[in-house]
Order: sequence, then C-alpha cells, then structure tokens
Amino acid sequence: MEEAAINQPDPLMSLLPLIIITIPVFFICRQLAKEKNKNVGKWTIIGLVPFVNYFAMLYLIGASNHQLEDKIDRMLAKLEGGSQTN
Repeated sequence: MEEAAINQPDPLMSLLPLIIITIPVFFICRQLAKEKNKNVGKWTIIGLVPFVNYFAMLYLIGASNHQLEDKIDRMLAKLEGGSQTN
C-alpha cells in the first residue's frame, strides 16, 4: 500500500501551473473591466475561474469602451456645434 502512495503526484502540485496561468488573466480581466466601465467585482470573480477566464478576457478585449465613446461623442457635438455657427 505504501508504494502506491509514493507514486501518486501531489494534487496541489498538479494544479500549480493552472494557478500560475490564472493569476495574470485575473488581473487583466480586472483592469479591462475598470477601463470599460463594467462591473469590476463580477468580472474579477469570472477572471478567477479557470478556462472561463480566457473567454471573459476575450470578451472584455472586444467590448466597447464607453468612456472613449462618450469622449468622441462630445468632441463631435462640439465640432457640429461650431460648424453650425459659422
């Protein structure tokens, strides 16, 4: 019985690569959620779930940035307002 226990890998050590890969994706999801005005808590938790976090990161990369859209809309409104007075 002791020989079988010696040959089995440590479960924590087998999860270590997955944990190491999940940590940067977690921080990337959190930062992207902040930048894109998404629910930071929700996207941070989703960023911690292995395999799901990759799809979450891809979604956040492709999601529109509402801060930049609002800024562009304000600039366009100023330009349109300025051209109407001329």
